[in-house]
Amino acid sequence: MELELIESGIGNFYIPTDTPDCTICEVVRKGCVYDEGIYLRVLENIKPDINVIDVGLCFGQMTILFAKRCKELGCGKVYSFEANPSLINIIKKSLKANDCDNVELYNNAVWDVGGQELRFQNKDTTNKDIPFSYGNLGVDLSNRGEQVVESVTIDSFGFTNVCAMKIDAQGADLKILKGARNTITKNEPFIAFECEIQNSQNFNEPLTAHFDFTKEVGYEVTEERIGLGNYFAVPGR
Repeated sequence: MELELIESGIGNFYIPTDTPDCTICEVVRKGCVYDEGIYLRVLENIKPDINVIDVGLCFGQMTILFAKRCKELGCGKVYSFEANPSLINIIKKSLKANDCDNVELYNNAVWDVGGQELRFQNKDTTNKDIPFSYGNLGVDLSNRGEQVVESVTIDSFGFTNVCAMKIDAQGADLKILKGARNTITKNEPFIAFECEIQNSQNFNEPLTAHFDFTKEVGYEVTEERIGLGNYFAVPGR
């Protein structure tokens, strides 16, 4: 995979050259933050010497910006998970280009059960009716994907001192939340998650199921929304 390095005022990011119409690539080339509204909401909840969990990185832009903020405030880390094996090298190169030594990167599919072999979508198994974007790839429930990745749960890591959690996993967000139940109840982080209609239907997990889970762990989904299908949840008071 050929890469290009985009140097901008917010950071240096590697992106692939094989998808000229990729929306994420277009935003990065302009020196902007993809899903900026989500990024800013998470950013304002990062606290000194406290850690962040980021699930679903794509090219890693947001993880790098979170890591920079953690460094500015102290010694916090970012625990970053990307299931797509083909993107890991891109993320590693961008982490090095930004001197982000406070990121722990995992190439796993975060799920509600660990130790499963899941198949990840590649370009050949995506919907041909919409322009291709690496951000649209996720776990392939039809098992046609050629890339095999092992599942993990957030709870299996025993993370502590977590102030924020961002999840963007193309329909798997509720499974990820369920596998992070203990982490959420013990740390009470700010949570940003996604529930797009088509992806949630593929997983048979509607938005109401996401809201039901947040109530189970003592959280409230705020009225604020960024774009289509992005939600924020905070501990109930």
